[in-house]
Amino acid sequence: MITYITPDLYEQHRDLLKQSYQLRYRVFCEKKQWDISAENGQEKDEYDEKNMHYLIYQDDDGIVRGCLRFIEMIHPCMLEGPFNFALPNVKDFKKKGYWESTRFAIEPNHHNTNIARLFLAKLIEIGLSNQEYIEGFFGISFPSVKRLFNKYGLFTFDINTISIDQDTTCIWLFPPMHLSLEKLLRN
Repeated sequence: MITYITPDLYEQHRDLLKQSYQLRYRVFCEKKQWDISAENGQEKDEYDEKNMHYLIYQDDDGIVRGCLRFIEMIHPCMLEGPFNFALPNVKDFKKKGYWESTRFAIEPNHHNTNIARLFLAKLIEIGLSNQEYIEGFFGISFPSVKRLFNKYGLFTFDINTISIDQDTTCIWLFPPMHLSLEKLLRN
């Protein structure tokens, strides 16, 4: 089951958020060994729970096995913070309709291989249903995440490839977009 958590629902879903921060700790701090802040077995940063939206996947036992967060770029976000060098023209996207998607994590060795597909479907549903006005999502991820989304038929527009702590990280734009490809290519 996927739960979509908007800022007005943080308190209602406090336990799910905590479990997602614990999952992020297992994936990013333990498995990937990122040098990022973590406390009490949770990976949480200054962008969490400040206008952030979350998708959280729970298995049949109610255990969080996948998470993803996204924020409209009119708010402080990673592309203007620690990743400001990755998108030099970030100010052009600091307006309604552009969203940043980060912290995609799936429980290592979890048997459900459909989590990424379910997240992708939910993101597209959110964009197309006009729950939120979305021109496009900027993904910040490893190339493997981008390839996985491409495998499921998602068109992605490559923005930049950067190296962080010897890991390749991709910045890419993906639908739902109300912006034509021609307009994207002109920018």
